[in-house]
Amino acid sequence: YAGHEKIGIRETLDFPAGKPSAATVLKADAKINNSEVRLVTGKVVIKGSVEICTLYVSEDNTIEYMEHEIPFTEVLDAEGVSEGCMCDLETEIGQVDFSLRADSDGDMRLLDINILADAGISVSQNTGMSAVDDCFCSEYELRCETVPLEADILAGTGKAQEALRASVSLPE
Repeated sequence: YAGHEKIGIRETLDFPAGKPSAATVLKADAKINNSEVRLVTGKVVIKGSVEICTLYVSEDNTIEYMEHEIPFTEVLDAEGVSEGCMCDLETEIGQVDFSLRADSDGDMRLLDINILADAGISVSQNTGMSAVDDCFCSEYELRCETVPLEADILAGTGKAQEALRASVSLPE
């Protein structure tokens, strides 16, 4: 199985305590973190979280910043998929829409967010094959038939992670 699926994530975010109410939202960026995939018979289960960073102007005209994390789970139908298969997943944020609205007190402290992400899924399965590579018989005439075979070769799978730490000096 291979394909691209759309994942829709909708959430209403509250402003963190201590942050002022917003006059206007300048920008909201989203990034998918910690996505993992699990295969069940006929289905692909994608779990992960979306990190949202929002830049806004407060009612007292200061620029403010806040972060939110939205967990998500998406179950996709995938014919022919089973638990023994291997899966490669690539997720990418396609579109982020947001709108500011008032809470029950009338303060602009709610952010409705709608995210459309694209999940590229490629599922493969190891298949064992046997082949005769040498054949002879002294008593009978042998006729060997050959069939061309195309095989994709997977060199390896794995994950890597690296942490970078550095100090930055800024001029006065």
